[in-house]
Amino acid sequence: MSVSELLEKIARRTPEEVTVFLHEADDGTYIATPALASDGVQDSDAKDTTTAGIYITVFQATLTGPADELKRQLKGLYFSLEAFLRSVSTGTADVTLLWSAKKHSSSTWVDLIAATTYANISTTYLSKPFTGHIRPQANLDEWPIDIRCQIKCDELNEGRGKIRNTSFVTARFQ
Repeated sequence: MSVSELLEKIARRTPEEVTVFLHEADDGTYIATPALASDGVQDSDAKDTTTAGIYITVFQATLTGPADELKRQLKGLYFSLEAFLRSVSTGTADVTLLWSAKKHSSSTWVDLIAATTYANISTTYLSKPFTGHIRPQANLDEWPIDIRCQIKCDELNEGRGKIRNTSFVTARFQ
C-alpha cells in the first residue's frame, strides 16, 4: 500500500468516538446567550415553568458531530451535564430536574438520570452537575441522538432552569 493510499484510508476512517458540546448541536439550536456570565462562561436562556406539575423543556437538541454521515451503533455514552435551578420569587418551590436522551429515529426517551426533586429551592440558582456513563439500551443504542433537559415545579409559574454551555456528551461506537 502506498503512502497516498494509506492517507486516503485514514481520511475515510470513521471515528471510534465523538464528543459534542451541547452548544455545538448541529440542528441550529444554540445553547448560549450572547453575553458571558460573570464567571466567564455562557448559559442557555432561562426557561420558566407555567403549569404546576407539568414538565417544560429547558433545552433540546439533536447531537451529530463528525460521525453524522451514517447511523452508528453505540458502545456507550459518557455525559457531563450541568443545569441551574431556582424559584422565580417564592423560595418555597419544589423543582424537579430530568435529563433524557434517545436515538434520533425513536420517539421514546431514556432517562440519563432519575428525575430528582429539590425541595424549597431558593431564588438563587442551584448548580446541579451530573456526570456519568450509560450503556446502550432500547431507544438509545444508535447515533445520532437527541438530548433534552426538563423541569417541573409544584407551584404555578415558579420553577426556572437553564443549562451551562460546557455540558457535553461523548459517544463511543462499536
